[in-house]
Amino acid sequence: KVISGSSDKTVRIWDVTTGGSDAVITSFEATILSLVVTADGQSFFCAGERKEIHRYSLTGTHTLEASVEGHTHNVTSVTISTDGTKLVSASFDKSIKIWNTETNALINSREDTDLVYSAMLSPDGTKLLSGGSNQKVKVWDPTDNGAVLNTFYSSKGHYGWITEVRMNPQGDKIFSAGLDNQILSWNVDQTNPVLVVGKEGRNDVSAVAISPDKKKLVVGIQDGSYSIYDLESGSSLRTSFSFRDIQGLDFGLSNDKFALSNSAHRLEVRQTSDDFILMGFQENASRSSTISMSPDGTKVVGSIDATVKIVRSDADIVIHSMEGHRNFIKAVTFTHDGAKVVSIDQDGVIKIWDATAGTLIRSISGAAQHLSCLAVSRDGAHIAVGNNSYKIDLYDLATGNKLRNFSGHTTFVRSVAFSPNGNWMVSVAEDATIRVWKVADSSQVQKIGIHASWATAAAFSEDGSTLVTAGLDGTLVWHAFFDESTADPVSACQDSDKFFNPTTHNCMSSCPPGLFGDSFTRFCSVTCTQGYFADKSTRKCVESCPENTNLDFEHKVCLVKTDSPTPSGSGNDEEDEDEESKTGEEEDEVSTDKSGESASLLFISTASLGIFLGFLNF
Repeated sequence: KVISGSSDKTVRIWDVTTGGSDAVITSFEATILSLVVTADGQSFFCAGERKEIHRYSLTGTHTLEASVEGHTHNVTSVTISTDGTKLVSASFDKSIKIWNTETNALINSREDTDLVYSAMLSPDGTKLLSGGSNQKVKVWDPTDNGAVLNTFYSSKGHYGWITEVRMNPQGDKIFSAGLDNQILSWNVDQTNPVLVVGKEGRNDVSAVAISPDKKKLVVGIQDGSYSIYDLESGSSLRTSFSFRDIQGLDFGLSNDKFALSNSAHRLEVRQTSDDFILMGFQENASRSSTISMSPDGTKVVGSIDATVKIVRSDADIVIHSMEGHRNFIKAVTFTHDGAKVVSIDQDGVIKIWDATAGTLIRSISGAAQHLSCLAVSRDGAHIAVGNNSYKIDLYDLATGNKLRNFSGHTTFVRSVAFSPNGNWMVSVAEDATIRVWKVADSSQVQKIGIHASWATAAAFSEDGSTLVTAGLDGTLVWHAFFDESTADPVSACQDSDKFFNPTTHNCMSSCPPGLFGDSFTRFCSVTCTQGYFADKSTRKCVESCPENTNLDFEHKVCLVKTDSPTPSGSGNDEEDEDEESKTGEEEDEVSTDKSGESASLLFISTASLGIFLGFLNF
């Protein structure tokens, strides 16, 4: 017999000879993640997205023999020891538990610091192996001592969740598989792994989202990973995984949780602090879309195939399932007040829904086919959609009338975003450009060609001061976004051969401590454009280091020969601080009068995000 479990919440028992299904078990009532048969072949254990482990009979009517309880969150893995006497379970509650297979009683428990996805006992039973969200393979003492005997972690190791750990019968090799699509082999006496299956390196950035307090940035990658960064300190907090390619990210107005969707047709809400899964909703489908969180944080909206789903953010309970599209839905979003949902599909149909009643308000047809992206202005007045004719169309949300289009891109538009005040719109496309548009008259204000390949995502901070764009080249670029009524400060800096300080809005002959003048962008940045090095002695970005310095190639910094290597992104040391007042005297003020918004001029800096090591390469 063969036993299989699925996201459809069923266990099926198959006859190997005929290929037919002998039985279907539906009593688990949750997505099944792991199954294991007992040594005597008379029963099996079933685990998944629930706290209990179920034990079913493999004979007769396949009755539920026991419910093994002890975990406090989803059980991700169950394995049985070689001698058949012990069951090992791993869980998102960060614990590993060992059970007696005869009595189902708990023998031992280990508490990890991160989510655990897989665990097993070594063939001789003297070691307990585990892997999970921290990308480490840990070896524990399975006895009452419970100590960590060894940790396998390397820069050449996994860069995503470890989903399976196994040891060979001889006990001298450990194999680990991860959501980074790699299988690695580790010798038990070495810490550097051998790549067995997969390839090194990440894929392109597919989605970005900034928390409302502008303290966190979440970056989704098409290999299923996402990274969370601290925007204040510039540090990378962690990288985690969500099973399959990330398709959408959204904070809504919440700082402590965010929503994501992936190509496994799954909608999730995760805790920002530790990636704890607050809600996971999944259905069998062909496609899913982007995701949006309601302003009050109580609901998320996404799609499964051609159906719009509004789901509670704290439980996988569908509030509304709204049908009407005839083809795959490409994108969905709540309006900023949470009262409506807007969705677009590949047939060029836009639908506006009542989010409370779950009913259709209006359907807009006649748009270009293969709509690619969607944005709704903060005031709820406008809908912007990108399409395969390389344009963005603007609609009146209240009437459904098309107002105008924005033309300039030369290939598919991949993402659009409104500034919070609704005056400006930013679009990114496969022509590798970022374009800034004036909403009132569809005029193109600025065109920026900073990405080396397709530009794929764009997102504004809640206060509108920061714009993040991402590209297929694996780069992430942070832009200071200003809404000024005066001359463009960037041009002023370029004309005077000075550098623009995005913090003070001034042109400077010498950048302040911790920043370097980048002659490519004319900005003071924490790190330099690729191909340039940060010279601490001059506070400028240079193509080659001066003779009196040493190149710290790892951190792309020119160090004075008496200096020691500086951690990446840390900038100048304290000895530069006494020069701050001097450089301040050299600043040329640029007027920043913000009155008269109707005549305001917008510009975006092309400064790299220094606290993210300039251009982030995934």
